[in-house]
Amino acid sequence: MKANVVEPATPPLTDPTAWPLLLGLGCLRGLSAMPESLWPTLSRVLGSALWHLVPKRRAIVRANLKIAFPDIASSERETLAKTCFRKLSLSLIETGKLWFGPSDFAARRVRIEGIDRLREVNRERPVLLATPHFHAIELVGLALSQQVPLSAFYARAKNPHFERFEVAKRLRFAASVIERHQTHKLVRTLKAGGMVWWVPDQAVAASNAAVESRFFGQRVLSSRATAWLLEKTSVCVMPVAISRDSTGTLVARIEPPLDWASSDTNATTALDALFESLIRQQPDEYFWMHRRFKPARPGDIDPYREQ
Repeated sequence: MKANVVEPATPPLTDPTAWPLLLGLGCLRGLSAMPESLWPTLSRVLGSALWHLVPKRRAIVRANLKIAFPDIASSERETLAKTCFRKLSLSLIETGKLWFGPSDFAARRVRIEGIDRLREVNRERPVLLATPHFHAIELVGLALSQQVPLSAFYARAKNPHFERFEVAKRLRFAASVIERHQTHKLVRTLKAGGMVWWVPDQAVAASNAAVESRFFGQRVLSSRATAWLLEKTSVCVMPVAISRDSTGTLVARIEPPLDWASSDTNATTALDALFESLIRQQPDEYFWMHRRFKPARPGDIDPYREQ
């Protein structure tokens, strides 16, 4: 197999446009170097700071939780929102350790269940390992990559310096990285019997071949990419449930493969229903800062109009 070509992970100090990123990465590296026994305290402090420093994201989280959990008390939703910021902060520290620490960190921090099932299925068919955007998808994905030849499918970062850094770090473990516009590479990988880390749960624009679906009872636009791949390849979808136990260890449970029809509506609706069920199991581990419930049709109410 052709070796991955990895660009330098760290942006040059001589480029002023990279300085904010370097400062942020330096802080993250310092936090992740602290003893792991201090991480819960650090995540509470960092989570509280982020809660106050990013009011727009705080408002988005509140709006999302109000849509997803309308039947719980507003005080309970507020507590959940603050917990999400704390869990996100813990995940940031863990990711820093993954990027700057020893290569065995992911294996120590993540317990994978069902890896033999995955290997057995992959002997016969290519696999999409499907999970929504939990805070820990980076850590779990790379932990899986240390056990099986997994390719990472991702959306390009807006900051080109971070783009190069992130890709270089993923290529420490992943078999390959596939940017979302590299459809030919994605199809080739699957037709060759590969496995792809698949997280298409975020909103897409109608111009990007979106399909109308339902998510937490709300009409949304979702990617039809899963249905398209079911049409083009012999791929099967295997869900991955991500949770965190009482010790702080992440648990990635690989579920049996799903038998779905390849039509746009059926596959997309089934995938959104799957993601919703996984999120409901541990909602404080989900990345609620994304504008998932954008209007699907002209005239639909925009829950983020004041955000």
